[in-house]
Amino acid sequence: MKYKYYRTFILLLFAFYLTVKVKAQNATVRIDINCERFIGDESELDRTKYFNVHDASSDSDATTFRNDYNVTGGRQFWGPYGYAFNASSNTASERRAGVYPGDRPGNNDVRDVKEGWVMTSHPRTAFLDGLDLNAAADWAVEYFKDYESNGNALEFFEVMNEPFVHADDFYSGGWNSSENDRIKLQMAQFYNEVAKRISDSPALANMKVVGYSSAWPSMELNDFGHWEENMKMFMDTAGDNMYGFSTHLYDGINITGQDTKRSGSNSEAILDLIENYSFIKWGAIKPHAITEYGAIEKGYGPDYSEIASSQTMISINHILFNLLDRQDRLANSIPFMVGKATWHITAANNYQPYTPALWIPTNIGDPTPAGWKYSPRIMFYELWKDVKGKRVLIKSDNPDIQTHAFVDGNKMYVALSNLDENEQTVDLQMISDIPNFVDVKTKALKVYVNAMPDLSINTTTTAPSTITLIKDETVVLEYNFSDPVVFDNALRAKNYYTLDYLQAINANTPIIYNFNDVTTGDGYATLRMSIGRKHNVSKQPIVKVNGQNIPMPVNWRGYDQVGRDDFFGMIDIPFPANVLNTNNEVSIEFPDSGGRISSLILTVEKFDTAKNRVSVLSSGNACPDQNNGAITVNPLIQDNYQVHVTGNGVDATYDFSARYSIEDLATGTYDVTVTSTTDASVSLKYTVVIDEPENLSVLTKVDKSKSSVSLNLKGGQLYRINLNGALTITDKSQVTLQLSKGSNNLEVTTNKDCQGQHKQDIFLFDRVTVAPTVVDNQFTIAFPDSDEQIVTYQVISSTGQVVLQKSVNRDTQNLVIGVQGLTAGLYFVNVVAPNVNSQSKIIKK
Repeated sequence: MKYKYYRTFILLLFAFYLTVKVKAQNATVRIDINCERFIGDESELDRTKYFNVHDASSDSDATTFRNDYNVTGGRQFWGPYGYAFNASSNTASERRAGVYPGDRPGNNDVRDVKEGWVMTSHPRTAFLDGLDLNAAADWAVEYFKDYESNGNALEFFEVMNEPFVHADDFYSGGWNSSENDRIKLQMAQFYNEVAKRISDSPALANMKVVGYSSAWPSMELNDFGHWEENMKMFMDTAGDNMYGFSTHLYDGINITGQDTKRSGSNSEAILDLIENYSFIKWGAIKPHAITEYGAIEKGYGPDYSEIASSQTMISINHILFNLLDRQDRLANSIPFMVGKATWHITAANNYQPYTPALWIPTNIGDPTPAGWKYSPRIMFYELWKDVKGKRVLIKSDNPDIQTHAFVDGNKMYVALSNLDENEQTVDLQMISDIPNFVDVKTKALKVYVNAMPDLSINTTTTAPSTITLIKDETVVLEYNFSDPVVFDNALRAKNYYTLDYLQAINANTPIIYNFNDVTTGDGYATLRMSIGRKHNVSKQPIVKVNGQNIPMPVNWRGYDQVGRDDFFGMIDIPFPANVLNTNNEVSIEFPDSGGRISSLILTVEKFDTAKNRVSVLSSGNACPDQNNGAITVNPLIQDNYQVHVTGNGVDATYDFSARYSIEDLATGTYDVTVTSTTDASVSLKYTVVIDEPENLSVLTKVDKSKSSVSLNLKGGQLYRINLNGALTITDKSQVTLQLSKGSNNLEVTTNKDCQGQHKQDIFLFDRVTVAPTVVDNQFTIAFPDSDEQIVTYQVISSTGQVVLQKSVNRDTQNLVIGVQGLTAGLYFVNVVAPNVNSQSKIIKK
């Protein structure tokens, strides 16, 4: 199979830069305060979807908190099934699920709900094996219509909390996978019946059922068997009647061992997979309900620790940045910060507060709280309490620097968070002028593993040009201006999905995706590639969009996931938007087998008013000394244009008003000038490079002590290494392979025949060896190493005559000696060098 080689060249106002996972480095964040940003059709920050608390208390402390920190919704463990469970018996030990009170008189008037709030139940109060699903669903409708006062019902009903992890509570005899699957299916059917009855009830038109409340969404386990048996099964069984799908996202924070984080690429891949399958089944994205998220802290001991409690703020901030980019397909999100959790302050718990609590007693360790104070978790709400407004354009060139920006009147809020394991310095660049700047308030939240967190708040009259973020730090900058900000452009983001997902990865086999009916124009384009693979295989496929090679980043959001059995994450692949057509083909080819592409989503961000009149794209030559390069010009603002191209013997002018390509160009540099035939002020100048691939270069170094050879490879995108008949395919530039004793045959090629090949015989001996012993026209003197030294060799006939003698400065492992002129017979070969005095026999044929 042959591949074409392309290099993309584009001039755009905003540029992406691909980064490598290294230690502390500068990242650049660009902000256009005058460009409003839309996610789907939504720009205004909907705080009700993000700034909530996992609590339903209404005491004075809770009311003050919600007012002071602009917090709206919450989550409550109560509802029809908790009510019925308690009503089933006055004796607690005799209470059971599946027994419901009788109907009450009522009507079908539409009931008001508490918007943004979620109601759920523990599975033990709602479910039992063999549950009468019709009766259970009818009771839910009856409860919300006639038992709950109008306006007290919550907007979202999550029938059970994390039911699948409790499936084994409902059968006996120990763990049984088939029994577990049977119970989970019943639970999904239960959800389906409840959702159907509620959606069919006119009185409950304001209620929405979400589920299944996935506790451990490790979709990639067992070659995505976990996905098949859990979320996919639930979507197939209950999805038609569900408003949205609820997932719990938790980082594992381990003070003594390896973290297992969902922050960053992993949580992105989880939610993208759910979205992709939603599109496949319904042609639309049913929203996410993230009804719990945060961190599970380990290693801090059994007693309450403010340091342990603060760790979750790292994870909540990181996951929040993910969710802020999904507002158009998000029902709600609730950080797992609970109320006072008095149920936990017991003798069994040494009267310690619950680690996730937002309030803790002033007298920790006593049976009766004397008063209440905020835990360190209040810092999260202090950090975000003022943020509001419409989104504006903000771009980071490093995926580990998370960004969002909002404008509200004469204020702009810029939020930054560091996903990297190391400190990062961020250069802040304003693309448009800052209107009448007054001052900036900086809130910086630093959370430490072994020390109390720190939230600093400072105001200065100088806007920062750089800001340094320690590991996991989150910063919110509040800019104040004397006049309101006025938008002069908008950037609108839209996601495109295909009907393909969970595509198996086979070595050197392109996986094809088609994205059709894409709206094109000036802006940005990104492929969101989510993969589940073992850690020892490549994350660097060859990616092509409409035949154009797209550079593959070596960095992604968050850490390397080494604490997980598999890598499961989403990797952003940005590319020039002008590569896109209305209908597009994307191919992804890995050099090795194993794992799957779980989803591939195309995100297109298009300016309402093009920032550039024309885009210029070059395609390089596939091989050296070929003339099949091209320059493509594409008008982003409709007009009649001329393009003048000079260089490498070309001097020509072409008219165009749509995409136009100048073809059959040689390798080299070209000057391109674009003018308008209707506007004499338009004159755009570009320097365009058409390049060609390098020839293959291979440097080898033998390590005799380890019986290995290290290869330094250059020139190719994909290398095929044949060592003694064993084929290795890699995209890495440095490879180490094991050698066999004796002669080793090495052959290296790329995926382009025209780049050449490298052939080499490598001898692994403890002494100088001459081979072969029966010679045609040449033989090889093989040394144990490639150390530079003066070597003298002699070829002596059987009669004792020296027929060939030479001294050479050896700097390779092998010396090839030509003996074409010798007559047939027996010869002796003497080799003399420092620490070498060897004699061998050869027979000349």
